Amino acid sequence: MRKQQNKIFLHLMILVTTTLGLFSCKNEKPEPYQAPEPQQKLIPQPFPTTYGFPVSEATLIGYTQDYTNPKNIEGIYTHAWQIWAGLTQMTDLETENGHKIRVFESWRTPQQIKSEDRINDKNLFPLTVPHQLGHGVGLDSINETQLAGFVKYSPAAEKHVVEQGIFDQKVAKSLIKSGANQIIGFPVKSIMIKPVFLPVNLANGKDTIHVWQGPPKDTIRTWDQNDWPNSLIKVVKSKSEADGKTKFAISDFINFKVDKNFTEPFGNFEHGDYAVLVGMHVMTKETTRWTWQSFWWSQYPDTPHFPSSKLHASYRSNVTLDDAASHYAMTAAYSTKIPAQPYINGQNIGESLYAYNPYLEAGFGPSGSNNPVLLGENESGIYNGKTVQNNYGIQTNCMSCHIQARWPQNNSSLNYNGNRYVDFQQSYGKDTLQLDFLWSVNATLGSIK
Repeated sequence: MRKQQNKIFLHLMILVTTTLGLFSCKNEKPEPYQAPEPQQKLIPQPFPTTYGFPVSEATLIGYTQDYTNPKNIEGIYTHAWQIWAGLTQMTDLETENGHKIRVFESWRTPQQIKSEDRINDKNLFPLTVPHQLGHGVGLDSINETQLAGFVKYSPAAEKHVVEQGIFDQKVAKSLIKSGANQIIGFPVKSIMIKPVFLPVNLANGKDTIHVWQGPPKDTIRTWDQNDWPNSLIKVVKSKSEADGKTKFAISDFINFKVDKNFTEPFGNFEHGDYAVLVGMHVMTKETTRWTWQSFWWSQYPDTPHFPSSKLHASYRSNVTLDDAASHYAMTAAYSTKIPAQPYINGQNIGESLYAYNPYLEAGFGPSGSNNPVLLGENESGIYNGKTVQNNYGIQTNCMSCHIQARWPQNNSSLNYNGNRYVDFQQSYGKDTLQLDFLWSVNATLGSIK
């Protein structure tokens, strides 16, 4: 009798459990399985606030009102070095092959932002030909040394791009349709960089590069790397092999190793090479027309060649840099003219302020020259009290070109320009958007569809 009762009890329990299970299935849908996301080790790092970034626009614009005041020059040059110090500061991140990552290296390119690619060892340095070197001329004729690089956006700039749909053609078209003539401007903490590299191999004889020796002394002309006199230096393995004149250690350069676990080969950049940083354009949105500074590697960083100078270099001591970052020269331009012209209704008058990167612009020239890149609306100007045409790369200033950044680019005048004043309200016809000085937005939006 007891055995029969136990058997009945067991059947009842099974029935109740099954019933409850069925009831539960009808009212509580199981969560769909989601595989755990892999840990993201390489995360874009914010720009350090060590030096009080961002500086107020009023302060920075104030520096440009009187270039004869040494305090204003000190303010501009110190600020440029502070930006460099923040960009080149080491983070706590490193790759699997032991490369310690600097702040600027951790950022993402516009293409990575658009495609939502995460940063990893393989795409940390997505080398490509810089935009300048493919603009208006045959690529091979101006890139014989196989300069390569990329554009990267700071996290603050990336956030703005994503939130505002800056890289989305549908958004851009809707803005144009609504009557807008510009995108929503980037926030003050935005920084954009364009670093460029040359390949070096310490084992197979590919160990020399051209370094800047200044513009030509007696003429204005295109000035490619191969034209620079006495410019070849040799890169060696260690400080003990270097002489500080024509031989320099690989540790004197910001660099990364091109290997199969790190980055893909590109052009003359092959596995086993070092990619050495030879130049970098930097812009920050601390002012309406951004601040502009450029850096390039120098044999003699304390007495660098124009468009830098011993005065530029003297303010480097106001910041903390490691040995490699200390080997770079700097030039800065926070206005196109001296003194600065207003944003609107200014004039193309005053002394021309040249600020260019030798590796990116020095080879450019007007129509009919070796590298006819400057095809836009160039205007003559004044330099050292004399009238100049301002139509060569060694007569440029980043602002004059970047203020014209538009999408779509359907006007032939929207090409590279020499130094000149450009009004914020200059018209290039309807159905175009001003891109807040960013040609990289134009490139990422692509041709109109």
